[in-house]
Amino acid sequence: MSASEKPSSHRREFLAHVATAAAVMAGTACAAPLAAAGLKSAPSGGASRTAPFDDNWTRRVTAAKHKAVFDSPGVDDGLALTHATFFMQGYREQLGAGGDDVVPVVVLRHAGTVIAMNDFLWEKYALGERAKVKDPVTGKDALRNPFLHVSKDDKDPLVSPEASLEGLIASGAVLLVCNKAAMRYAGQMAQKFNRDPEEVRAEIRANIVPGVMLQPSGIYATLRAQDAGCAFMKST
Repeated sequence: MSASEKPSSHRREFLAHVATAAAVMAGTACAAPLAAAGLKSAPSGGASRTAPFDDNWTRRVTAAKHKAVFDSPGVDDGLALTHATFFMQGYREQLGAGGDDVVPVVVLRHAGTVIAMNDFLWEKYALGERAKVKDPVTGKDALRNPFLHVSKDDKDPLVSPEASLEGLIASGAVLLVCNKAAMRYAGQMAQKFNRDPEEVRAEIRANIVPGVMLQPSGIYATLRAQDAGCAFMKST
């Protein structure tokens, strides 16, 4: 130590270093629990992330005592709709299960996606011809969705009134449709009819049968239903 240096100046420098180190350690300690919990800072402006598709259906499925998911990658005359109806009827008749105790989930994906589209789309884009579905009334390629509404007076319907989309929705079934397949249809229809792809995508989203919920994909919907406790059944 030179004669010009004083012990008090060294002591002040030492205390300053200690205070700085303590502040850094305190900040690290506060950040560690957040990192361990996988938490992320909120986006600028305080906005929170919103899921693009409705997932609330899983709550009702989870709460149900009896639940099953019916996977429908094809049309096959609406077989998945009939399976879901038989499931509900069987548990209610045999076990006396109440309405909320039995919840079927039907996943319409791949070629089965057209079942979720309304009459407007079936006629405009000739979906009956594409899906090889004949109208049971006319015997020709369907220009309406024959799975949407069925009355008791209809002769030779493809599904029973209870197994129609309207019947299943009224009975408390969960009906899901693959967004990826729907948007693939949109691209194909836009090319075939020389339309703007974005306009056709919006048109298809707007004309999914009310009560049928778009999901990220049919694979996601099928596995998500199993997350909620559903037994799995391959229908088509």
